This record gives sequence, structure tokens and C-alpha cells, in this order.
Amino acid sequence: MQIKYNFFITALIVLLITILNVLFLCALTFIAPLLINNFSIYNNFLIYLVIAAIGVSIISYYLTNHLSFNYTIIQEKDDIEIKLKEALQDINISNIEMRREIDDRKKIEKTLIDSEMQVRTIIEKAPTGIAILDKEGWILECNHALQDMLDYNEDELSGVLLVQAIHPQDKALYNNKFKELITGASDIYRIDSRYIHKEFREVWGSLTASVVRDAAGQPQFVIAMVEDITTKRQAEEKIVNYQRQLQSLTSELSLIEERERRRIATNLHDNVGQVLTLIGIKVDELHEKISLTTCNPIIKEIRKLIGQTIKCIRSLMFELSPPILYDLGLEEAIEWLAEHFAQEHGLKIQVNRDQQPKPLKTEGNIMLFQAVRELLLNIVKHSKATSAKIDIQRACNDLRIVVEDNGIGFEINLIDHNQHKNKGFGLFSIYERLEYCGGNMMIESNKSEGTKITLLMPIISTNREGWVDILKKCENSYSNGRLGSI
Repeated sequence: MQIKYNFFITALIVLLITILNVLFLCALTFIAPLLINNFSIYNNFLIYLVIAAIGVSIISYYLTNHLSFNYTIIQEKDDIEIKLKEALQDINISNIEMRREIDDRKKIEKTLIDSEMQVRTIIEKAPTGIAILDKEGWILECNHALQDMLDYNEDELSGVLLVQAIHPQDKALYNNKFKELITGASDIYRIDSRYIHKEFREVWGSLTASVVRDAAGQPQFVIAMVEDITTKRQAEEKIVNYQRQLQSLTSELSLIEERERRRIATNLHDNVGQVLTLIGIKVDELHEKISLTTCNPIIKEIRKLIGQTIKCIRSLMFELSPPILYDLGLEEAIEWLAEHFAQEHGLKIQVNRDQQPKPLKTEGNIMLFQAVRELLLNIVKHSKATSAKIDIQRACNDLRIVVEDNGIGFEINLIDHNQHKNKGFGLFSIYERLEYCGGNMMIESNKSEGTKITLLMPIISTNREGWVDILKKCENSYSNGRLGSI
């Protein structure tokens, strides 16, 4: 465009100068004869010619500048129009993009509003109590479930610290956990605590709290969900009470059974045993008075049968309730039990005992004796062991009995399966009876590695030994390696 206008201006100026030169030559041709005859006219003509040339130059200069200025204006106008068109195109594109962005934002805002409404609806309809807390623990919002749980309306709970609704004895735990949540030590925590109902009664709730943080990791607010577990807690307490009662009944039944065994054994000894003894004496007297050859074999057979009966009754008395347990004590009774199992079942049993005093209550002696007998029966029935070892030691304020065998062992985590059902019930029964008396039981076993069971029973504190003596004995036991895994 610029080249076109430059060419036009140049051509116009050349044409104008050409026209002026032609006019000048024409005038000179017609006027030259006159100028030659009249010098004054010639001079005037030259003056006019110079003035005309100057005028033509001025007009040419004006026209040139005017045309150049108009060209510049036209060029700038065209440039402005081009830039305006480009700007308008950019504006149109920006408007289109802005409309798209506005539409997208409207969609996002609508989605956010819908999501917020859904979240609020879920919170309001949730069966679990939900509260939104600020960083200080003040309740900003709460749903109907939490209001119904505490019997307060939303106005009464809004602007209240949640800790104010917690039982005084549980506030310290709540404050510590909430502080850890805000400081970033944890992102979520769960505690079971008591809450105060509007009617001043306790309500158990399971609180789960989590913190919501911004992009910089600073806490914004806390979401607290409280599940009413009052009914569940009451049911658990009932179950625990039932378990305690059953445990007590089991232990009492065991003691009653032992007392009944002892009564039967005593009756066998005092009645049947004495009667058989008297019969034996009478038979001996009869044998001395009667010397008939035909009667001697019969009398000898009767004496033999009476002796066998007395022996069976005596064995039955020991199996029911060994008198040695009450006459000599637990350790001697366990040694007798080991000898009895060795004779009856061919099981080699080694009994090791220290010489420290181990005073126990009668119930404790009975429980431990029954437990050891039950463990030896399990070894005979299930372990396929050829030998066993019983260690009886005093470990500080406890009597410790370790029963160990070289049998096939078993997986402890499979003790409740059908293949170990009988053994599992027996071990469970031992554990329950020991726990009722304040004792404990520990099991160590693996397949093909035998079984090691430790029984613990607290001894009776006496005035004969002080704490210093007991501690010294504990140190000696530990230095001798007697405490084992305990």
C-alpha cells in the first residue's frame, strides 16, 4: 500500500512539472518575438516567469506535503483499522473463552452447591452424631443425631465446647487427643468416653475425630463423629458380669467337686476300708481256728480277694482325692502324681523342686494340683511324649510350676479348631480356674518341638519374710536362670 501511494505522488509531481514546462515553452514561443524588440517587456516577463516558477514550486511543495500528509493519515488509518480488526478478533476470542469459563464456573458452582447440599443432607440424616468444630473445639454445626443423643437442640449446642458435654473423668483424655490432632501429631483418633445427658445421666459414645487442613497444612476445622454405644456398653458389661459369674461358678464347682471327692474318699477309707480290714482280720482268725485241708485254699482266696479290694479302694481313694495333698502339701502330692502316671502310663516324669517356702491357700493347692493332673492327662492322650518334666519353684511372690514334654506339640493359634477341641477346652478350663484364684497360665508350643506350660499362683504373704528377703530370693532365682520366660 505504501509503494502504491509513493508511486502516485511521484507521477503527479512529474506530470505537474511537465505541464508547467510545456506552458512555459508555449509562452516563450509566442512571446519571444515581442521580448526581443522590447527589452522592458522582456524583463517583466522574466520577473513574471520567476514568480510563476516560485508559485509553481510552492504549489508543488504544498501539494506534495498535503498528499504525503493525507497518505500518512490514510496509512495510519489503515494500520489502526487493521489493529482494531485484530483487537476485535482477540476480544471476540476472549469473550468466547470468558463465556466458556463462566459456563464452566457456573457448572462447578452448581456441582459444589449440589455436593454441599448432599453432604448436609447426609450429615443431617446420618444415624451417627456429627459435629463440626473449630480449632479450639467450639461446636460450629451439629446434626439431629447428636442433638437427640444429648437431648439438646442446635441452638443450645452451637457455640459450646464439645468437651463441656464429656464426663469430667474423661475430659483429660479428650483434651490430650484433641491437642495431638491440632498440632499435627495425629490426623485422626478414636476414643470411647462418657457424655452427660441433659437429664444428668451418663451416655457412652464412641468419638472419631479427624482434622481438615488447607494447602499449607494448617488446620481449618475438625469433623467429630459420635456413635451412641450406650446399649452396646451395657450389653458388654452384662457379658463381663456373666463371665465373672460363670468363672466364679466354675471355680466353685471345681472346689465343690474336690470337696465331694474328698468326702467320698474319706467315706471309702472310714467305712468300706475299715469294714474290709475287719473282714480280713476275721478271716485270719477263722483260718487259725479251722485247720481243715479243704478250707485252707478257700480262705487263702478270700484273703487274696480282700487284699485286692483294699488295694483298689486305696487306689480309688488316691485318684479321687489324694490324702497326701492335705497331709503333706502340694509338692509331695505332685511327686506322688508323677509316680502314679509313670506306673500307670509308662511316662517318664522328672520332678524338680527348690527348698523355698511356698505358702498357698487350700483353694490354690487344689487348683494347681488339678491343673497339673489335667496337663499330664493331655500329655498322655495327645502329645505322644515319652518323657516330661515338672519344675516347682518360687518366683518372687508367685509359685511357678512348669510342665514340659517332648511330644509332637501343636499350633497355639489352632487350639480352638476341632482337632484340638478337647485339649483347648481343658486348657481354657485351667486358665479360668487359675485366673479366678489370681493366677495365670502361659503356653509355649510348636509342632514337633514339644509343649511348655507355665502355671503361676500368688503365694500367701507371711510375716516371716520381709520384702528384702523376698527380693533377695528373686535376685537369686533370676541369677540362677530359674525365672525363664516370666
